[in-house]
Order: sequence, then structure tokens, then C-alpha cells
Amino acid sequence: MNNTPLISVIVPVYNVEKYLRKCVNSIVNQTYKNLEIILVDDGSPDNCGKICDELAIKDNRIKVIHKENGGLSSARNAGLDIATGEYITFVDSDDYIENDTYEKVVVAINKFDSDLIFFREKSVDESGKTVYINGDTPSGKIYEISKDDAAQLIIGRQINGMCDKVYKASIFDGLCFEEGLLHGEDFMYNLLALSKVSSVSYVDQIKYSYVMNSSSITHQGFNKNSFDQVYFKDAVASYVEEYFPKFTAVCQKRAFLARLRVCRPIYFEKLEKQYVTEINELNEYMLKNYSNIKNQLSAVEMIEYRLYMNFKPLYKIFVKVVKKLRK
Repeated sequence: MNNTPLISVIVPVYNVEKYLRKCVNSIVNQTYKNLEIILVDDGSPDNCGKICDELAIKDNRIKVIHKENGGLSSARNAGLDIATGEYITFVDSDDYIENDTYEKVVVAINKFDSDLIFFREKSVDESGKTVYINGDTPSGKIYEISKDDAAQLIIGRQINGMCDKVYKASIFDGLCFEEGLLHGEDFMYNLLALSKVSSVSYVDQIKYSYVMNSSSITHQGFNKNSFDQVYFKDAVASYVEEYFPKFTAVCQKRAFLARLRVCRPIYFEKLEKQYVTEINELNEYMLKNYSNIKNQLSAVEMIEYRLYMNFKPLYKIFVKVVKKLRK
């Protein structure tokens, strides 16, 4: 085993001029130096492409790809096409990492010969203030976990993003990101990746900061791509039923709730007439599957569903209240 494996860090870049230098500097300044840093300028309309080229001049570990805009999955695939590292990871270009992140990951790789390494993340506002940490207080330890434990993290605790993990490069053989879809693809991809690993480890330390950027994909208003989350929740539920059956019930619930979540912005933004066919399909699914998952719903989820189906004026008030609380 190579004690200093090359890690390829793929950074899709689009319209993040404000954040890009901080993101890339957090990678460049890692205490672990054996890195290949791949910046994928996904047809960014601002100065990101120019900034990428400037950063590459300063550090010969940086490679830059300029391509037509194709979305996050397309940019990740472009990075994978040229990555040469023994391990691969991803950083979103408006986020940043702690300077010893990959040093800790390599400790896990060398100690456990891991194919997949998890580490912890936190959500921060644009000033860097911590807003949310998923899970309990980090222990600071680095340890091996079973594939069942990894499935619990991905499915049970929904630690299903690509950026708080490092993957052995061979995992990506035969796998690529599904292009043209914007919401939920990470969840499915991580389950497919998990099916190919032998050893998993966990760096129980917060090493990644997810910046709550109001202009990011996850904070954009409702559009046709918002239905992607329904597609992926259904795909995950089907896959889990076959390969991780003990999580079937929870994934069926999430597929149901994905539809309820999609309905909120439709009614809040008064788009009912624009999405009549889609609303009918959402309603048909929920009516058909409600009896199977109703015992899993919380009181608030139950109230929302019943208001949605039976009392639209009250439901619209409910949606406004939810919107305010989320803010």
C-alpha cells in the first residue's frame, strides 16, 4: 500500500466568483501535499474561468478544464475523465475544508486500507458562523466501520453528499453521474459506490464547511428540475428494497414526503396552473401509498398531508408559516 497516495480533488466551478479563491486555497494549503486539484469551469458566466487559470499558474498541482455548461453532474464527470489519483474526492466551489482534512483521511487509508472514508461536515453562513451540525458531538477519533454502519450513515442519517467522503478511484470504474438532473443524484451514487467497497472508515472530526449560499442550486426557486428529487427518491427506494431491505420503510416514507415537499413551493409561488399534470401525478402517488406509510409520519407531516388533500386554503396558510420558519 502506498503510504502517500495521490488524491484527486475535483471542484466543479460555476458562478462562484465570490467564493472560489477561498475554496481553492483551502485545498492548496492542505498539510497533505500529494494532491491533484482539478478545477472544472462549467461554462461559468462570471470571472471564474479566469480565476481558475490564475490559480493554476501559482500551483502546478492544479489542472483546469473549460467546458460548455452542462450542470454539476457533467462537471464531475469531466473531472473524473482526467483524474489520475488513487483516491478521489469532491469539493463544491462555494465551500471550503480544514487544512488537515486529507492528512486525517490518509491516516484512515493507511491504518485500515479503506476504500471509502467518511468525515464530518457543518453548515455555516457566509460569515463562517456554524449554523448546523448533523449528528452528535464529534469524538475526534478515526476508526473502521462496517458496510452496514456506512449504509446507516448514508440512508438512515442522510449523510449522502459526495463532498464529505473520499473514494478509492476503482469505485468509479463503470460509474458516472447522471447528467441533466440537479437534485438528489448524490444519494443514489453513494449507494452504488457502497456496493463496490470492501473497507470503510470514519474520521469523526468536522473537516468540511458547507456554505449556505443563497444563489446555489439548493436555494434556487422552484422550477422543473425540482421534480428531480422525486425521481431520485423513487430510484433510491427501489434500490434499497433490493440491496438494503432493512431501510425499505424509511426510504418509502422519504419518497412520499419528497412529493409533499415539491408541492409546497408550487402553491407558495402560485404555480398550480403551470404544473397541472405533475400535480395530478403527485396526488395519485400519495393517495395510493398513504396507507403504507401513515404510521411513519410525524404529527406535523400528517397535518400537512391532510390539509393539502382536503383543505387547500388552510394548506396555503400552512405553507407560508413553514416558509417563514425555514428562513
